[in-house]
Amino acid sequence: MAHPGRRRTRGRLASLAALTLTASLITATASGNTASPAKELSCGFGPRPLPAQPAQPDEEFWELFEQYGPGWTGADSTYSVLLPDGRTAWLFSDTFLGAVNPDRSRPDDGVHLVNNSIVVQDGDELTTLVGGTLDEPESLFIPTDGSSWYWVYDGVVEDDELQIFLIKFTRFGDGMWDWEWSGTDVATLSLPDLEIQEFVPLEVDNGIQYGAYVLPHRDYTYIYGIEDRGVPKLGHVARAPRGEVLAQDEWEYFTGSGWSADPAATAPFLGDSIANEYSVTPMRGGYVLITLDTSVPLDEWRDVVAYYSCSPEGPWTKRTVIYEAPEADDPELWPYNAHAHPQFTKNGQLLISYNVNTTDFFSLWDDADRYRARFIRADLPGVWRH
Repeated sequence: MAHPGRRRTRGRLASLAALTLTASLITATASGNTASPAKELSCGFGPRPLPAQPAQPDEEFWELFEQYGPGWTGADSTYSVLLPDGRTAWLFSDTFLGAVNPDRSRPDDGVHLVNNSIVVQDGDELTTLVGGTLDEPESLFIPTDGSSWYWVYDGVVEDDELQIFLIKFTRFGDGMWDWEWSGTDVATLSLPDLEIQEFVPLEVDNGIQYGAYVLPHRDYTYIYGIEDRGVPKLGHVARAPRGEVLAQDEWEYFTGSGWSADPAATAPFLGDSIANEYSVTPMRGGYVLITLDTSVPLDEWRDVVAYYSCSPEGPWTKRTVIYEAPEADDPELWPYNAHAHPQFTKNGQLLISYNVNTTDFFSLWDDADRYRARFIRADLPGVWRH
């Protein structure tokens, strides 16, 4: 429902502010990097890390998402899935809706915050999909239990459907921080109309939040996840036969040296420096993993890093800082959750996004640009546009 004024708007959104803030606060880590030591890769990367030059900001996508409402005006997560008809479905978690003033401030009323949304890009046109209406919006994906909410993870197209991983959080008390991850569901949407068909719970009970990135590749779809211990976070990966993501009895889990049908046999492929959201992209000679380095305290998060491997599961080596987020210079801002969008590769330059948030929630009324993705391009020739 519409909010009649700044005071009421702020009061009603304060709890959601805590959710937005905590999405990053709970992922703070400290110390160490357990990636494989740098060594020569046999699959063609050569003796030095790539790219040779730091990534550069991408103005085209910054301007594309400089929206003024009444739909999407800011969000985090920022996953993208290329649809069969050439459109892209951008998947967002906590999402601002409503007007933004010409000076990029938000008005006192008519501002809404929902837990998730989709923005469909068709050329230079963006269309916002939420529950309800844009005047009285709800989250697009809502659990049926009445006490939980979804944030989005990545999605994948299989046959004529889009499947999106949704991580679910549930309250267990009245306190600000009395909530926890309570499972993962997969939403199935029909194509091309993007109508929700069903929710299927993941019954894999090994403590991994699967869906942090999804890579359909050759004979398998790789489903990457996070074992979020707070300190540290550990990356895991499972795989399903192509077209069979929902066939959970056919999943296999990377054990560190091979694959097993036993979910409990999963072992981390990367730890300490990985974030809750990341990406793995095929490229000429192997694969590149993009993440924001979380091996330092939250207020020092800055580096977008790349790792390289000859296989989708690793081992990952040649850690390379490809970009230093300038937002980290502002003590009220922090960058987080970097990942790639290979369908927008241009001239060998991979498009990468990372999110930005603030410790001062209400400053988002003064400047809408404080809570939205930044886009950069990294010179990574041979990236596959899957």
